[in-house]
Amino acid sequence: MWVLSVILFVITGVALYLAYVTNIKLQKLSTYLSNEITNHHYLRTKIIEVQEIMKRLDSKGAFKSDDEIGTVFKAIDKCVDYILEDPNTSKEDVTPIPKDKREETTL
Repeated sequence: MWVLSVILFVITGVALYLAYVTNIKLQKLSTYLSNEITNHHYLRTKIIEVQEIMKRLDSKGAFKSDDEIGTVFKAIDKCVDYILEDPNTSKEDVTPIPKDKREETTL
């Protein structure tokens, strides 16, 4: 009977240890995922800000011409649109970066 008790005690100890290690790994993964989500949100916000700056720079449509600059401008605009394609979020879902945390862009 005591052999069965020892085996049960060892199995319980191993199970508790594995649960503890799994919990530690889960906490690390949760922190990593939270940081990645924050970074993704920050990057999307910055891309949207860049797109708005590009639109302000081209408020008169000067870069929409068929010259080399216009072609590059259109390519950059298409790249930004492609990056922002995400069926789960829209521009309205992204909150702007507070003024004190962003770099001011002078035009």
